[in-house]
Amino acid sequence: MSKIIIVFIVPFIILAGFVFITKNKLTVDTKKDLEITEQLMQKSNVSSDGSVTSTTIENLQWQDYQNKVLGIQFRFPTTWFLAYETDKEVGIVSTDPKNGGNLAGLRIEVKYYPNEFTEITFLEKLDQEYLGYCSGDIELNKTNLKTLSIGNHSARTGDCDAAPENLWDHYYFVYNENKIYKITATEDIGFPERNEKVILTSIISNLKFL
Repeated sequence: MSKIIIVFIVPFIILAGFVFITKNKLTVDTKKDLEITEQLMQKSNVSSDGSVTSTTIENLQWQDYQNKVLGIQFRFPTTWFLAYETDKEVGIVSTDPKNGGNLAGLRIEVKYYPNEFTEITFLEKLDQEYLGYCSGDIELNKTNLKTLSIGNHSARTGDCDAAPENLWDHYYFVYNENKIYKITATEDIGFPERNEKVILTSIISNLKFL
């Protein structure tokens, strides 16, 4: 009788052990697969639901730019592009212009004047020549100007209240000696995952005058 019981019990034990080992192996393998998938998603900036995550400052590589003619230097992401460069302006964009990229990015223009500026004459010149942006309402733009410092120089900034074709312009004006710099930071709000506003703010905050 005992032999008959053993004959039935032993195969059952073996089968139970096989199921246990297989189940645990699948659990371990599945966990490893999930970890690998998560790592790949982190590297490719893809979230678990398949959507693209935002570009962050920490993930970017930066390159230095210096222009002695314009008297400026700054850094911008290596994934961005130098679109144009003259003795009066320079422009960088977030998408490749050779592949039909848009105008989102940074444009710096410089204009020279006969005399060095003071804070008062700088504001007067802004009122005369620079505040007709966006809607063209100079008084409204003048009222909405905010004061800040760029490269240890006094500056003013203003925004448009609309974004034609999803391109939102932010304007900055700064003077250095006898020069006024007009900086236009253009953000494509149709692609928030590019995080252009944060990147543009970082570029401007690191701008220096030579």
